[in-house]
Amino acid sequence: MVRFSLLICISLGAACATGPQTPATTTPRGAFQEEAQEAPLPNSAVRTADGTTLEWDTFMSVLGRARLILLGETHDNAEHHRLQAAIYRDLAAANLKPPSAVFEMLDADDHATLNAALAAGPAEPQTIATAVQWDQSGWPAFPLYEPIFAEVLAAEGKILPAGLPRQQAMTLADGRAFEPLGPYTAKVNRRYNLRQALPEALQASQRDLMQQSHCGMLPEEMLDGMVHIQRVRDALMAEGLRLGLGKAQEHQAILIAGKGHVRRDVGVPQLLTQIGLGPVVTVGLVEQPTHHNAPQPTLTAEMADHFDYIIWTQPGPEKDHCAELKQRFGQHGKHGKHGQAVGDLQDAGAERSPNGAP
Repeated sequence: MVRFSLLICISLGAACATGPQTPATTTPRGAFQEEAQEAPLPNSAVRTADGTTLEWDTFMSVLGRARLILLGETHDNAEHHRLQAAIYRDLAAANLKPPSAVFEMLDADDHATLNAALAAGPAEPQTIATAVQWDQSGWPAFPLYEPIFAEVLAAEGKILPAGLPRQQAMTLADGRAFEPLGPYTAKVNRRYNLRQALPEALQASQRDLMQQSHCGMLPEEMLDGMVHIQRVRDALMAEGLRLGLGKAQEHQAILIAGKGHVRRDVGVPQLLTQIGLGPVVTVGLVEQPTHHNAPQPTLTAEMADHFDYIIWTQPGPEKDHCAELKQRFGQHGKHGKHGQAVGDLQDAGAERSPNGAP
């Protein structure tokens, strides 16, 4: 399996290679259209509050009434990025102004570089990949993300990078304070209470999640630093959404991120509530097994706690992320500096958590 552990967005395995896909802008408007040589997309979503299945038009009406939409993905699943493109395409078509798009995959300090590159043109996905040096980022191969970037550019939507750069993550792991990045000022610390300790029970549960998502391999002394990194990542994404709404908060904004960041119980939604922004809709793109003996997908209480809506999707590629984590983490994790260990893990690529944690 291959995914970023988006509970802390520390990369683990090798990036997933894939061939170029048909740009999403060549697809007729209207979600879940079959794209050339690709399987049809799902045509419904499940409301977790009561298990009701909503057809696509009804689901899009719900999203159209939200100001903030959080889409939780599995990073190396191509179907998830096609779904994101379909959702954005339909929302852009229904609005006078296209939604702002906030991306975890774009580092916050790339903001000026990205804007300059797009202003100079051409305004196409590859311009983004080149400007941010995507092929050196550790994220899955760029063609997977082309559909969503193509739709945002075609609609002339605003793109907001909201990822935490490697170097800043390394300093945070060593216990230092968050420093301003691009449009993200020092006010982020105060606005999202980053200098305040979490309640003891929440800190303990977050430590457990860190350990679970890293196959039980993290040394005890690293866990609090990892929790702090996660908090800063969530805060940057929440701030990106706040900025995406505009000064008068009259626009709509969408977050593209791993599922761990869009969870209602511990992620970005809680921070948005904390600063009084909403309404927020969280959507989990959840893989279901497809082997011939696979049971029908079942909505669990945990899913209902995490997301407002679920879209069942095909699974992505599989890989033993724990084996890769063991190899990468062994270089510095148990014996090296915490920051260096974080940097090495982040450079390693993408991973999938074995327990369903993003």
